[in-house]
Amino acid sequence: MGIEPKEQEYLLKEVAKAVRDRGFVAYEESGESDSGASFNRLILSADPNNFIAMPFDVNNMISLGLAKKDVESLTELAFECIAVIQKFIDDGLEQLEKRQYEDVRKKISPFFMDNTNIKEYLKKVPNREYLDYTIVYCYMDIDGEVAYTITDKLAKKWGVAEQQLYEDSVKNIKPKGPEGLKDKVDELYGGEDKTRADSVQMETAHVPMYVLYSDLMCGASVILLPDFLEEVSKKLNGDYYLMIGTREFVLVVPKNKKWGSFQKLSDYNKSVADRFTEHTGGIPANIYYYRSLSRKLMKM
Repeated sequence: MGIEPKEQEYLLKEVAKAVRDRGFVAYEESGESDSGASFNRLILSADPNNFIAMPFDVNNMISLGLAKKDVESLTELAFECIAVIQKFIDDGLEQLEKRQYEDVRKKISPFFMDNTNIKEYLKKVPNREYLDYTIVYCYMDIDGEVAYTITDKLAKKWGVAEQQLYEDSVKNIKPKGPEGLKDKVDELYGGEDKTRADSVQMETAHVPMYVLYSDLMCGASVILLPDFLEEVSKKLNGDYYLMIGTREFVLVVPKNKKWGSFQKLSDYNKSVADRFTEHTGGIPANIYYYRSLSRKLMKM
């Protein structure tokens, strides 16, 4: 027998809090399975970047007899799951230590992180600040399906400095766009129902909005390419607003096309950020202004 929705919500929040208090990742995810059944679960990870994660469904754990219907039992099981994830990560990094940097440099990717509450984590990984974010580096394996954060230990083993990681990761960015948002709605919004897609179309129908992205896990990393940003300004005939609310892509609005008000633009960007934060952990929503004459991004 399943548990009541309110009790499930309470258990999820309490387990998530216990996990986050220990410095691990836990966020709620809801949706429908292929069979049409609704679910509400946690996504757990041992790494703040959430590259390797595990779903944690309270109902399933209880019905399978893996945990009792109380916070303490479920929290204990959640940490056991995180230990499995950590073992997987450690084994992967151990295998990477055996490889030469020249063999992996073309699979190094930049990754944006929210630079709040990660001071301890950043002591263990090569990183740098950029605008309102922190850049760390990851190695992408199995056609980009599995990624490992490059640690200081691994970089030292390879004999590579942070500057080299940055330069090589930026070289690996293959930018795409600008493409019209209306042509990308279904893909960007994860195949959601037509009502959601139509609502996005209506929100942006009165002003041209474009998408910049890449095939990397952090599509927003295209903003690290000054030549590409300049190319975008030429295609859009001038300056533009650049909105970041998710790692997956960047939204662009030409300056000469009025949104109505900057506040309205900001509100829309935050709604995009909220939509993707629910599923990926997200990064802070920010809007920048690209000035074509100086070729610079400026915080709004």
